[in-house]
Amino acid sequence: MGESTYSRGEGSLSAASEAMTEEEERTGFPTREEGANLVLSESVAALRERIESAHDGLTRAAVVAEAASKMASQSEEFAGGIVPTEGDLAFLGEVVAERDREMRRNQCNSLPDPESVIDVRPIGEPVVSVIIPVYNAASFLEETLDCVLRQTLDEIEVICLDDGSTDDSLRILCEAARNDDRVAVYHQDNLGLSSTRNRAMRLARGRYVYFLDADDLLEDDALAVLSRRADADQLDIVYLDGQSFYDDETLVERYPFFQTAYQRKDVYEGVWRGADLMAAFWGAGDLYVPPWLALYRRDYLIEHGLGFIDGIAHEDNAYYALTALYAERVAHCPRRLIRRRVHEDSIMTRSVAFANALGYYLCAIEVLRAYFDCETEMSVDTRAAVKAFAMRTLRSAAISLEKVPECEWAAVYGLREDCEAMRAAVNAPAYVGLQRGHLQRDIAKVRGELGSAREMIRAKEAELDKSCTQLHCCEKEIEGLQDRLRRETGARIACEDEITRLRASKSYRVGYALMRPFIVLRRCVRRLRS
Repeated sequence: MGESTYSRGEGSLSAASEAMTEEEERTGFPTREEGANLVLSESVAALRERIESAHDGLTRAAVVAEAASKMASQSEEFAGGIVPTEGDLAFLGEVVAERDREMRRNQCNSLPDPESVIDVRPIGEPVVSVIIPVYNAASFLEETLDCVLRQTLDEIEVICLDDGSTDDSLRILCEAARNDDRVAVYHQDNLGLSSTRNRAMRLARGRYVYFLDADDLLEDDALAVLSRRADADQLDIVYLDGQSFYDDETLVERYPFFQTAYQRKDVYEGVWRGADLMAAFWGAGDLYVPPWLALYRRDYLIEHGLGFIDGIAHEDNAYYALTALYAERVAHCPRRLIRRRVHEDSIMTRSVAFANALGYYLCAIEVLRAYFDCETEMSVDTRAAVKAFAMRTLRSAAISLEKVPECEWAAVYGLREDCEAMRAAVNAPAYVGLQRGHLQRDIAKVRGELGSAREMIRAKEAELDKSCTQLHCCEKEIEGLQDRLRRETGARIACEDEITRLRASKSYRVGYALMRPFIVLRRCVRRLRS
C-alpha cells in the first residue's frame, strides 16, 4: 500500500528518497519507509489513546489529521527538507487508522472485559449514526443487525452499547464488529436505557442520528429515504410511520392495540415548526412518542442539549416533546419504514410498577418546563395541545400509581410508606389531572345529553309549530264559517222581515180573503180522499 501511495513524482517523499546518495544510506540515514515506521512506532500508542477518547473533545478525524501533520513535519529530517504532498499526509493517516483497526479487530476474536471498547469505524463523518442499546436481546439481535447492515445507504455507522447483558448479546455484537468495521461495540454495567442512549449519542459522528431498539427491524431503504428528505428540506427532525408484528400469535388478543399502532391516519405535507406539527398530530390522534419513529439532526440535538432523562421509565414522552418544541423545521414521511416487534418480554408488555408512575410524572414536569420556555412562540391551538399532552402524561402517572401498592415504593426507591412528600409530588398533581380528566368526561357526557335534549326540544318545537300552523288554518276556516253564518242569519232575518211586511200589506189581505174559500175547499177534498 505504501509504494503505490507514495509514487507521486518529483517533489514527493518518493522522489526525495530516490535522490538519496549511497553515502547517506551508508551513514545510516533512514529510508522513507523506515523513517515513517520509526515515527509511527513512537506515536501510535499515544495516537490510539487520543482516538479512543476523541468523543470527549476532538473528532477522530481531527486527531488523525493533526497526527499526520505532525509526522509529516518530523519526516523532513529524513526527507531532505521536501514538504510532503496531501497524498503523503493521507498515507500517514491511513497507516495510523489501519494499525488502529487491526489492533481492534484482534480484540474482536475474544469476548472483551467490561472496560474494553471495540471501535474500528472508518475515519470521517457518516450520513447516519444508528444507535442500538442492547440488553439481553440475543434472540433478536442478529436479525436486527442484519437489517441495518444491508441498508441501501452505505454511509452509516452502527453504535451498539451493551448495557450489562447476561445472555449472549455481547458475543453477537463482537462477531458483527469483526465482520463489518462500521459496527462499534461498547460495554457498560447496567445503567438503564436512557443512560445507554445518552452515552451512545456522545459517541456518534453522523450527520443524523437514528435510535433503533435491539428487537425491531428496518426496511432496507429506510435510512436512505429519511436522510434524503432531511437533506432536501434542511430538517431538524423527520418523523416516520411504522407497523407492529407479533412474535407470538397468542399476544394478539392480549395486546390488540399494537395492530394499528404507529400508523398515522393522515399525511402531513410540507415543512412545519416542531410544536405546530406536534399539535397537528395530537389533534388527529396521530401522536406517537417512541424515538425510533424519527430521524434527528445531530447538531440540532447538541445545540439544544437534548437527551433522555436518566434512570426513569417512559423517558420517550419527555424526549419526544422537547425535541419537537425546540425544532424549527420538521416534516412527516408517511411510509411505514420500521417494524415493531411485540413479544412477551418487551418493555411494552411488562406489568406496571412504581417506576412507571414516577417516570410519567418526571416527564410531565420536563414537558411543562419546555412549554413555559417556548409558549410565547406558539399559537393558541399549539399551546392547548402541548398542555393537553402534559396533562395526559400526568394522568398516566396517576393511573399507574393506583395500580401499585405503597410497599413497592420503599422496595424500589427506599421511600417510607407514609412519605407524604412523595405522595404530594407524584400523586397529588397527577390526581388533580386525573380528576380533571374525569370531570371533562362527565362534562362531555352532560353536554352530549344536553345536546340530545336540545334536539328533542327542537323536534317538539317543530311539531308544535306545525300544529300551531294547522290550528291557525282551522281558526281562519272557523272565522270564515262564522262570517258566512252571520251573513245567512242576516239574510234570513231580512226575509222574515219582508214576509212580515208583506203580510201586513193591504194587497196580501185582499188576496188572502179571495183565496180563502179555495183553500178551505182544497182541505176538504184532501180529507175526503184520505
